[in-house]
Amino acid sequence: MGPVRRPAIDPVLSGVPLGYILYNLKDIGPKLSEGAKATQAIPPTGPLHSEMLVKFNNTDLEPPTHILAVHSKQQNGLFTLYPVHALVVSTGCAHLPLLPDSPAIPPGAAMPELTLPVVSLSIPSPSMFQPILNYLYMRQNDVILDVLLPIEDNEVDPFIEMSKKQAEQFSVKELLINARKIWGLWANASALGIFDDHLFTTMEIAWEICIGALNISLDKPLDSGVDVPPED
Repeated sequence: MGPVRRPAIDPVLSGVPLGYILYNLKDIGPKLSEGAKATQAIPPTGPLHSEMLVKFNNTDLEPPTHILAVHSKQQNGLFTLYPVHALVVSTGCAHLPLLPDSPAIPPGAAMPELTLPVVSLSIPSPSMFQPILNYLYMRQNDVILDVLLPIEDNEVDPFIEMSKKQAEQFSVKELLINARKIWGLWANASALGIFDDHLFTTMEIAWEICIGALNISLDKPLDSGVDVPPED
């Protein structure tokens, strides 16, 4: 008899409103994140398979349920592995591919090695997937602001002052790199179907501040646009 499998999302939650699940994830998400970070995926020596062996030896944490192999269409055969919990990514991403069932693991069981299903995930900006994943687990705007507004004090207000501060601290090249990060995060969130007003508002604020800083550095009016070609 093969290993017992469990659905990607517990059927018990099928009738629970999504908003209620997301609200409670604010409490359990950080602990689940620790479990994901404590997991070491063992990449295959050949082509990517449908399952992968991972190392996990912390019985105090909840082990992940799946491995996401993240890549872009331009990256032929190149991917980055992310251990994840189905509850977090499935409830947060409406456009995520259907996740296969994963092994049922008894709570507190000592399982130094697990075999988890692998799901290939193509997104516009693979390098900006980690911030998205961090946000899905933590549900805190600071997780995004720390990446998109890399200044010593991001509590400065109003926006024009934050733009001036960025213009003082970073070169035009560095500001363009940051603008690409913001675009990459936005493109990933849109592609994954993350319908989170707080996340998109945070990205919009970061974009306005970054473009304002670029305009200052380039001696343009603050309300003028700057075209930033997306790259990854």
